[in-house]
Amino acid sequence: MKRIAKVRPAIIKHYYLQHHNRNSPSGQMPTNTLWHADGYKQSTHSALVVLVFLRLLDEIKQTRPNATRDQLIAHAFTRTLAFYNDSCQGDPVLSPERAWSITQHFSDKSAFVRNAGNPNGIKVVKCACCEIPLVVLSHYRDYTCELCLSGKKVH
Repeated sequence: MKRIAKVRPAIIKHYYLQHHNRNSPSGQMPTNTLWHADGYKQSTHSALVVLVFLRLLDEIKQTRPNATRDQLIAHAFTRTLAFYNDSCQGDPVLSPERAWSITQHFSDKSAFVRNAGNPNGIKVVKCACCEIPLVVLSHYRDYTCELCLSGKKVH
C-alpha cells in the first residue's frame, strides 16, 4: 500500500491502525494472480473489483480527457476501493494490495487477449449456469461455479 499511495509510512500506519484497530501486517505485495481464482469468494470479489474498476476507468477517461494514464488509474482505483469496501460492509475479502494487483493486471484490456489459453493466466467470465461474473483460470472455455455444481443456487 505504501508504494501505491506514495505517502510517508508513518501516515499509512496511523490510518491503517485507526481504520482496522490493529497494526498493518507486513509482507510483500500479493502479485500471484492465481489467488483470485482459488475459490468462489475470492473469484466473485475479484471479478466485482475488476469490472467496477474497468467501468470507472472508462467513465473517467470520458470526463477527464487531458489526464495522464497514471492519474486516470489512480482515480478509478480510489473510487473502486471505496465502492468495494462500502459493498463489503467492513469485511472485504480482497486487501487493498490484492485489489491493486488485480486491477493493474486488467487495466490494459489486452490482458484479456494475452491470457487466452494460457494455463497460468486468469480471466473474467460469467458462470455458464447463473451468469455471475467470476475470475477463473484462462484455460476454461465454459465455467460453472461451485454453487451451481453443488446445486446450492443461493447467490
